[in-house]
Amino acid sequence: MATEHTIQGERLHQLISRFGDPSQFLLLPSPGIVRLLEAGKGDSPEMEDYLHQLLLPYQKEAISSIVLGCTHFPFVKEQIQKALPYPVQFFDGAEGTAKETRHRLEERGLLKEGVQKGEVVLFSSNEDSSLMEAFYRKNCRPFS
Repeated sequence: MATEHTIQGERLHQLISRFGDPSQFLLLPSPGIVRLLEAGKGDSPEMEDYLHQLLLPYQKEAISSIVLGCTHFPFVKEQIQKALPYPVQFFDGAEGTAKETRHRLEERGLLKEGVQKGEVVLFSSNEDSSLMEAFYRKNCRPFS
């Protein structure tokens, strides 16, 4: 599952070829996810309906795994799973991105060791605050 832009990009096709047989991958454009999330409707009946319609062809033909091919998509991973009548394994690039970030910080001597209080600052170029509010509700909770 990805945006149309991602599906058309060369990078995705290189990754698919690197990790397996391209005929085993189904590329499913899912532009409505971004649109609904950016409208603050991640947990809405509209998102539920959109995902149900998008995944309707796969209700009986089991999909083993879903790659979340957009930074927005992990926010609706639970809703995607609910739209299918069987469990699927999810893959998203967040873990790889985190590892690469750690590697780059280590290379530059910027990685802090140990547990220290820090702060997270969120920025958005979108003037509509609903996306930031949805992100905050989903992700901003104290770490223990």
